[in-house]
Amino acid sequence: MTLPNAKLEVAALSETGYVRSENQDHMSGFVIPSGHLYIVADGMGGHKGGAVAAEMTVNGLQQYIGSAPADASVEDVIRSAFEKVNQIVYHQAHSGKAEIQGMGSTAVLLLVAGRIARVAHVGDSRAYLYRKKRLIQLTTDHTMVQKMVEKGMLSPQETFNHPNSNILERAIGSKPHVEADISDELMLDDGDAVILCSDGLTGYVTDAEILRVLRSRATVQDIPKRLVNLALDKGGEDNVTVQFIQYGSRKEAGGNSRGVLGKKFRKGMLFLLLILFTGAALFAGKNYLSMESRLADTRTLLEKTQQAALRSRADAEALRTKLQSVLLERDKSAGLSQNYKHRLKTAGNQVHKVEKELSGIRVTLEKTQQAVLQSKADVEALRKQLQSVQMERDKARSDAASCKQKIADMEAKAALKRGSSRPGDFAE
Repeated sequence: MTLPNAKLEVAALSETGYVRSENQDHMSGFVIPSGHLYIVADGMGGHKGGAVAAEMTVNGLQQYIGSAPADASVEDVIRSAFEKVNQIVYHQAHSGKAEIQGMGSTAVLLLVAGRIARVAHVGDSRAYLYRKKRLIQLTTDHTMVQKMVEKGMLSPQETFNHPNSNILERAIGSKPHVEADISDELMLDDGDAVILCSDGLTGYVTDAEILRVLRSRATVQDIPKRLVNLALDKGGEDNVTVQFIQYGSRKEAGGNSRGVLGKKFRKGMLFLLLILFTGAALFAGKNYLSMESRLADTRTLLEKTQQAALRSRADAEALRTKLQSVLLERDKSAGLSQNYKHRLKTAGNQVHKVEKELSGIRVTLEKTQQAVLQSKADVEALRKQLQSVQMERDKARSDAASCKQKIADMEAKAALKRGSSRPGDFAE
């Protein structure tokens, strides 16, 4: 595995952002026996668990890859390192400690040995290759929305503000086993660059905006700053981490400030001057006596040409400045548009939440109304039953009074009969 040292220049930056109180991203760069190793990890879970998981991931990958035998297969070493680190993080995440319960991490790494590079990842932290002014994504996110894109349910643009964009299908520590995606060998060319980043960048900054920064005259050390600032300008709601690894010289930073147009203009001017001087020499050969006059004319023409060239350069510089201003305004407008989209999404979520609460209140009100109606029906039934009982009572009272009257009449008749049967009544 041991190969010659690579000609690398590296710059990196990690920021907490404006919303979160802790930076749960972790990154590092190491020189190991097998080459140069760069890692970015994005932790998640628990009050402290995310930062712990990310740090354990970076330290573990560096340890296992750095201590591998020299004759071991690079792919086997990387795959084994991810599996061992996953087991360690998973064990800690399920140890019962509340502050790290359920923690996990993403990870993306770059291993460079000479010209040969390998990329491996788990989760949605990404790696990009910048080559010949083109940006190539080297990793595929292990997320729910990426699966929806692969199935044709979403376009890549629709994943940007999707509510499930942060749901991971694969992460270190979330399950007992994990499978890392490992790239084939990548042969680096002079001028190539690799970006490793967390989703705090790619969740807010488009590939086109990243490419615009890379095509600018920014130095290697400036590029992470510019990319991180782009993410922060769009709200800074997440931790954002960027590592920029330059192989060989960065041509954009050392190129001619006037660009391709200036080069073509200068070539044309040189060709024109060559024609002028050639014509002057031929004419001088034919007419030696008028040489000085012709040379004077040529000098005058050359001065005019140089003045025209200076004016053209000034115009080109003015156009370049105006173009930069337009690009800045467009980036600013894009940032505002993204911010408004986010606010609109937040407001929509709040409206949806309120509608759900109103729906619950409506259901409760309907149940209450049904209970009231049922209570009214029960009261009406009781009232009718009471009326029936009262009628029965009145009837019983009437019957009792009638019986009592009959008893009184019968007692009166009995008394009369007893009176008529006395002995004195038969003496006469």
